[in-house]
Amino acid sequence: MPAPTPTREVVLNALYALIDCGTQVSPGPGIAMGFKSSWRRLPPYEVLIAERQPAIIQTLYAEHIQHVGRGLPYKRHYAVQWTIFAMCANQEDTGDGVLNPLLDQILYTALAPDTAPPDGEPICTLGGLVNRVWIEGTIGRDPGDLTGQVACTVPINILVP
Repeated sequence: MPAPTPTREVVLNALYALIDCGTQVSPGPGIAMGFKSSWRRLPPYEVLIAERQPAIIQTLYAEHIQHVGRGLPYKRHYAVQWTIFAMCANQEDTGDGVLNPLLDQILYTALAPDTAPPDGEPICTLGGLVNRVWIEGTIGRDPGDLTGQVACTVPINILVP
């Protein structure tokens, strides 16, 4: 019998732990990356006020399950989206100047490799919980030129054994 695979909530909680801002008493890693707040669902816009930004929201948007063969576990692929909201109130600045450091923190800090498999390609595995976590696809961007409200969406892929 194949080893049990982690549940969706275990995987999603482990991914969220990489960006969680925590509380004032116990700040999480999201604070060190420059975020002020984080959620596992999109909050109402009246909650997403400028004082709580930059903010990052995690949402599972799709999953693909593939049956590999009889007696083998399903191969699961989760499509998660991290959405970033940030303010760029100064019209002299650009929305890209606000977003780029946050995106760099996601790529180089939150999703930093934690495993180096035998082939030598370092990858993020959520501490060995999943096969791989990576960014793939189009990062949608709104530079906030008219309103100062900057936003972007980051496609996160998770391959669960």
